[in-house]
This record gives sequence, C-alpha cells and structure tokens, in this order.
Amino acid sequence: MRRNGIYLLVVLVTAIANMHEASRPAYGQAKTEIIPSVSVSERYDSNVFFTSAKTDASDYVTTISPMVNIRRETRLIDLTGSLQVAGNFYVKNPSLNYASVMVNMNASLDSLVARFAKRTKLSVNEFLTYTPQPPAFYAPPASGAGAGGPENFARGIQAVRANSFINVFGMNGSYVVDPNINILGNIRHQYMRFGSAFATPVGGGFFDTQYFTASVGPQYVLTTKDSISLNFNYSAIAYSTSGFQLAGATLGWQHKFSQRFFFNVNGGATEFLTGGQSLQYVGSGQFTWQERSTATSLGVSRAVFPSFYVTSTALVSNVVTLSVTHQFTERLNGSASGNYAKNQSVSGPSLDFTSYSASANLMYLFTKRVMGTASYTRYVSDSSFAGQGFSFNRDILVLTVRYEWR
Repeated sequence: MRRNGIYLLVVLVTAIANMHEASRPAYGQAKTEIIPSVSVSERYDSNVFFTSAKTDASDYVTTISPMVNIRRETRLIDLTGSLQVAGNFYVKNPSLNYASVMVNMNASLDSLVARFAKRTKLSVNEFLTYTPQPPAFYAPPASGAGAGGPENFARGIQAVRANSFINVFGMNGSYVVDPNINILGNIRHQYMRFGSAFATPVGGGFFDTQYFTASVGPQYVLTTKDSISLNFNYSAIAYSTSGFQLAGATLGWQHKFSQRFFFNVNGGATEFLTGGQSLQYVGSGQFTWQERSTATSLGVSRAVFPSFYVTSTALVSNVVTLSVTHQFTERLNGSASGNYAKNQSVSGPSLDFTSYSASANLMYLFTKRVMGTASYTRYVSDSSFAGQGFSFNRDILVLTVRYEWR
C-alpha cells in the first residue's frame, strides 16, 4: 500500500510538470502563470492521535506533497489559486496512512463589476480541505491564495484525530461613495463535517457545523493616516438538531504611524437573538511592525463562535497570536510564532478549551528551485468538560525539501 501510494503521487507530479510546459500562453494572450512543486518531508510526531489515552502515540511520518500554484490575469478577472495533495505514510501505525487535499482560490472581480457599477469592488474566495488532522491554529499557505482560509474554525480547539472536511466561501465588496467614504460589506459561509474518529472522543464527540456571517457598514477616511469604520454584523450557526443566531455592531479605528508601523482595532457587542444568553462584548486588533529585515505581527481577538467538539454550544473565544520573521541572508530566513486560545461555553455545562502553541522555522534556498525547511512545534491542550479534564501535549519536528518548476 505504501509503495502504490508513492507511485501514484510520482505519476501526479509528472502530469503536473507536463501541464506546466503545455500551458505557456502565446504572445498577446492573457497572462497565466502555473508553478508546480513537490515537497518531501520527514516528521516526528509525539502524539499522532491527539489524546493522552494512548500510551505509545509517537510515530515517524513521511509526506509526499505535490502542489500547483496558479495565477491568471485577464482584462476583467484576476485569479490566484492552489491545489495541494499530500500522501502521509506512518512507520509504526501504517493503518493511519492517508491522503489529504487542500484547495485555495481567490478571484478579484473589480474590473468586471466596474463595467456595471462604477466605483465598486468585489472579490470571491474559496477554501476547502479534507484531512484527518484539522488544525488547532491556522496559518495561510505560502502561496497566499485565499489567505485567511478557515481561521474562524481554527481557534485553538484541537479535537482527537478524526476525518474532517472543511469548506469556507467568502465574498468581500466595497463601494466608493466619495473620496472619504466607502461602504464595506462581506459574507462568509463555513461548513465543517466529520467522519470516523481514530481515538475515543470526549463527551458527545463531533458535530457537523454550518456558520454563516454577514457584515456591512461605512468607512470614513479622516486623514491620510486615519480612518474609522462602523460594522453591523449578523451570524447564524446551525447544527444538525440545534443552533443560534447573533446580531451586533463594532466600531473600528485604523491608524498608520509610519510606513513601518500600523494597526487596526475594533470593539463592540453582539447579542443572542435565540436562546436567551447574555450580551457579549467582542473586539479584535492587529498590530504590524516592519524594521529592515524583521517583520512582527501581533493579533488579538474576542468573539463568539460555535463549538464543534464535545457539545454543540456557543463559545466565547479569546485568541492571541504573535509572529516574527527575519531575513538573515539572501538565502536564509527564519520565523517564530506563538498562539494562545481560551474558549469557554456561554451557557449550559461548563466547557473550557485552553491551548498554547509555539513554533520555530528555518528556510534555506539552495537554488532558485530547491529549498529546505526545518521546523519545530510545541502544542499544549488543557481542556475540561463538566469537571472532567482531557489534556494532552504534542511535539512535532519536520524536515522538508521542496522543488519548484519555474
């Protein structure tokens, strides 16, 4: 099975490379860029089941991952996207071998929409993935296509290992009323569905979840460095047998101190339209610094999100993220990141998800086509439900070599 899986992946990589050679556009046609790549990784994972119930949960995993990044620019539409397929082969637990798929797409329809409604912008993005390892925290893929992906679901909750399908569709639009006033709006529909679990789940296990959000409001440009915005928000969460709805508003401020430092913050409240739960205060902030070869980003967020694990209920979710990247040389760069999340149930049985994650990464560019990375991640989950704890730790060390056809 392992040999057949590797053979199929090699065939796929070869087909991708041939497609790249055949798809070069002729002079005068729309610009199309297709960059196939393949990576091979060796990973040590101290807890492949995401649980403390297994006495020997460590394993070594080989991953072969072909990927295609696509960018197409036409007179009316700009499209970026990526398709990644990964085959994962376990040494000690071959029954866990699996293939995962991740698709990102982002389409800018500004030029097309402007033909019918001037001063209007619109973009559409789509993200979907199938994997037995849903992420606790999410970092957008390196291609940047569809960046933002499933961040609303990945807020520090690491359930036991289980087959999962995640789909996120979003639309973002704006209308320029005058040079100082814009109307901003977006909608997003998210769906998470679960299959079989590879370890005994806690409480009620997993819950298929749909999450719809919409927001609209004006943005006022006060100066070249300052703008404020008012957003009215609506959310609807649906489980198979229950759900809840939210409505609220936030006030935001965006300020640019210099070309190197800027931030945006917003705060407000949201109220439950069903269920009779209490009013909740929400907000977020993003702070970014750029100093020569070092970039630093700090994000904070407090919001109400659905729990898809243990019990179907509303959670007050608090997340803090910090990331630092540094360019050591032209060929060598490094990054470090940290995440903290605390998710607590609003009502009903006490449910608490608390998690920490820290990682370090080094990437070296051997040639224009070949790069190598080394990364280490430490993850700690300390959660409880109705007085019963279910905590575990994970240590992950990964070595990867990646080749791109350019």
